[in-house]
Amino acid sequence: MSMNKMFKKVLAVVAAGAMTMGMAMPTFAADNGKTTEAWITKTYNTEVGKAETFSFTATQNTEGTGLVKTAASVTIPDISFTTDQTETTKQRAKVNFPTYTEAGKYEYTVTETKADPTITDVKHQKMIMSKAVYTMDVYVSNAGNGFEISNIIVNKKQDDEGTVETGKVDISNTDKNGFNFTNTYVQE
Repeated sequence: MSMNKMFKKVLAVVAAGAMTMGMAMPTFAADNGKTTEAWITKTYNTEVGKAETFSFTATQNTEGTGLVKTAASVTIPDISFTTDQTETTKQRAKVNFPTYTEAGKYEYTVTETKADPTITDVKHQKMIMSKAVYTMDVYVSNAGNGFEISNIIVNKKQDDEGTVETGKVDISNTDKNGFNFTNTYVQE
């Protein structure tokens, strides 16, 4: 094979690769892995169909280095289950963010706070509450005409048993969501 033919074949392969990368890169670069909304998942295990409502709290941390000190409350809607939802049932709720008035990093500790109604007959029934803890970092930037969320990152700090666990979790409104609290109701 002559050098000229080999050069043309190599050039064709390089050109095809460059075109392939050129088509894929804009899509990848546009997304950039940024998330501007967060969803929380509640997993409820029960065999007897016990209606419950679960509540969550997002407590703002202002003491860390580089964190915005201005108060900005995040709310998470309660998630409720009915008596006809048995076995393992999951529901998601969208986290509600305030109108931010300052750019920077906001940090929140997210926990489950209660189940309603509370279980009082501990001899014959028990609610195993989630001890999971997450840190939610919300990055806010100045968009010219106001402030907007530019990215949200949630990291797990403790699992449902309260054991230390670390790592970034998926916060999308999909079945891949890992921003999850699991509770189990048992009755004898």
